Amino acid sequence: METIIFAEHSSVLPFWQRQGTVGKTLIYLDAHLDVQLVSEKRIAALKNCRTAEEVAKLEKPHHMLPDWGYSYSIEDFLYPAYCLGMISRLIWVSPHQNNQDNPEQSTQKTLQKLQAMEGVSLEDLSSFKRVGNILEGKLLGLEVVICDYGDLAKLQLPEDTLIDVDIDYFIELPADVPWIDPQEVFNSLQNLSVKPDFVTLTRSVSSGYTPLRYSFIADYLAALWVGNVLDSSHYSRLFQFDKQLLEGNSEAVVSGCLKELEKFPQCAATYYLLSLAENDVKLAQEYQTQAASLDINYQPSILRSISEFASRELKFESEQLAELEKQLSTSNINGEELAIAHVTLGLLYSKLGDFRKVFKHHQMYKKKGERHPQLNFRLGNLLLQAGYPQRAARFLNEALKDDMTACGAHSLLGRIYAKNGDLKQACEHFLQVSKMMPAFAPPVNVLTKIYRQIGDEENSQIMYKRYQRIQLATAILTQKLEAGAAVLA
Repeated sequence: METIIFAEHSSVLPFWQRQGTVGKTLIYLDAHLDVQLVSEKRIAALKNCRTAEEVAKLEKPHHMLPDWGYSYSIEDFLYPAYCLGMISRLIWVSPHQNNQDNPEQSTQKTLQKLQAMEGVSLEDLSSFKRVGNILEGKLLGLEVVICDYGDLAKLQLPEDTLIDVDIDYFIELPADVPWIDPQEVFNSLQNLSVKPDFVTLTRSVSSGYTPLRYSFIADYLAALWVGNVLDSSHYSRLFQFDKQLLEGNSEAVVSGCLKELEKFPQCAATYYLLSLAENDVKLAQEYQTQAASLDINYQPSILRSISEFASRELKFESEQLAELEKQLSTSNINGEELAIAHVTLGLLYSKLGDFRKVFKHHQMYKKKGERHPQLNFRLGNLLLQAGYPQRAARFLNEALKDDMTACGAHSLLGRIYAKNGDLKQACEHFLQVSKMMPAFAPPVNVLTKIYRQIGDEENSQIMYKRYQRIQLATAILTQKLEAGAAVLA
């Protein structure tokens, strides 16, 4: 069994290409379902590739960059994998959900997420069914199963099924700590009747989705899969030490880590955990420095620090962002990373409603010679909320140029034109939203009303019937999913 560890998840796509992967079932453990619609133009660029190296060149160097010139990133690489014929069935093993939702509320939330996805049709939506905890249907044409890791044994799986794990799967939010020992999940996977040639693992640390202190989970799983008992036992102890540290037992963690270093003196993860447990500030810094000297990924990164707040949606105050700005101003990072840091800070300030700060970081990013679509969208949204629709429209029109923000921008522009009485232009924008999100009822309802206002009763009736079809399909599916959930209750 070969295990391959990637820094970021989308890098698995060119690897699959290099392996000649075709028509596989994929067991996919990830905190996020990275199936998003990718435009035909971007897919066509991938289909023109003849080598894995050409595919790799179409991967975004960082997920915060605009879509221009790239075909995939960490949030949408699975749809290209399907379009390229690499995978035919996706089994998303969703992470533990620490919430108080009852089955009906859980069903409603699942439906809302599916309906709000671009490209998901009524046919896709109607294809879903639930038996107990297992939900299955089609998304964008791809067969999808959604289940818990404990349900995998109930599924029919081909022997050559692929296994792919993003270790952010193990991080529970907002607690920001592991919810389970990775060995427990590994045991369930190992007991399946599948024999893949390789297992792919992703850290997702540089993008901020996994805390740096848990980067070693990828090494832990790799050691388990290859049967390296010495290493897996070491990482198992680190995992338990981390748990002790969370419980406040720092002295025991320091003692345990020092003992581990006697046997594993080159383990950067041990030094890093030791630095977190050590109360002596100077000594803790020495341990962090030692970790960074052994593994470059443990070096301080201002971009990673900023990304953590955005990627894991951590709570923050303006004072924390101000401190990050200060650190960024004195950091020594390259031009592209600096631009991405400004974008991310701008997005974070937009959550605080601070237009001035968002605009400042927008201007800093523009020094690259272009505007960033997400900042354009956020600025447009803030201006609209503040009562400046015309100024908002200028930013939103720029946001139309990127796949990631086009749908949202069309929706806000439709609202602006409708409020200004330009119903024909409003229709154009809401039609685009409806086209992008065909299973989503609100834009169709709005179009029904607008057509009636302008006296176009024929199109008003067409939209009303479409709205009714969506509502009926939603009601039928809700009933079907709730009935399925009750089977094993």
